[in-house]
Amino acid sequence: MKENVFNVATFNVRGLGDKFKRYQLATDITNYKVDVACLQETKLTETIDEYVHECRFINLGTKVKYYGCGFIIHKRWAPSISKFWKDSERISVLQLKTKENTFITLINVYAPTSDRAEKYPAERERMYKELDELVSKFANKTFLLICGDFNSKIGKKHLDEEKCIGNYSKGFRNDNGDALIDFCENNNLFITNSAFQHPARHITTWACQRKNKDGQLINIYNQIDFIICKTKCKTLLCNSRSYGGTQVISDHRIVITTLTLTWHSIKRQRTQTIVGNLHVKHWRIKTNERSMWTILFKTQQITEYLIDPTERGNI
Repeated sequence: MKENVFNVATFNVRGLGDKFKRYQLATDITNYKVDVACLQETKLTETIDEYVHECRFINLGTKVKYYGCGFIIHKRWAPSISKFWKDSERISVLQLKTKENTFITLINVYAPTSDRAEKYPAERERMYKELDELVSKFANKTFLLICGDFNSKIGKKHLDEEKCIGNYSKGFRNDNGDALIDFCENNNLFITNSAFQHPARHITTWACQRKNKDGQLINIYNQIDFIICKTKCKTLLCNSRSYGGTQVISDHRIVITTLTLTWHSIKRQRTQTIVGNLHVKHWRIKTNERSMWTILFKTQQITEYLIDPTERGNI
């Protein structure tokens, strides 16, 4: 069975108006062997689609100058880009079509900060409602990954019943973290960069300085950027962590998740339709290098093998 290593990243870049910074970003993507990265806070109001160094950079534009979501795709995967669109000011989507004619869907998220969510709770609710709709639309039809700056502190796992979180997250949970955990639990999702044991500097994703009560500056490190997959895809995970040392200067670190994608892991799709009075279920399978449909009729003991019409010319 054919396997492919796929490296997906999320990175709050804190502005990409400088073309040299875009070049630095493309260099980082190449150096860290990232295939696709979801970008937040590009702060670019215009739509951009251009090649930079060895990467294709896509910015979806924004009406809010402090926002802006985009993608950067290494040339290895650039020919696989099927479509991309902005779902809202805080959510954008990229779809890749593999050589096996299957799709990988990446949802890019830039969530409200805790202060903003407290002041405008409806904004956070609206964002998660949009995410629920997207997950419902794509989770069972494509290989789904959700990446972004969620501005959420998920903290340590509270209960064994929390299946969406691993054993190696950091810090204490806040209200935004509760919202993220609820979203993942309700949609059978798993936070990949909570699953692997690493030093704290490779778990935290954001740093700042604040004054303590004595007026001294202290360093604050939090884990607020995440890459999320479907729970049933946890077995594909190889590693997930944050990295420092990027050429792009930001208070966020790039987070990279490595997965081993097999043909079977993204090819198998299950749908249900009705033909006459018969309930029909389809499984997409691969046999002897041919793509075929197996149609199983539940109400009759009949199994038919029909060649996929799109591939008859290859037989």
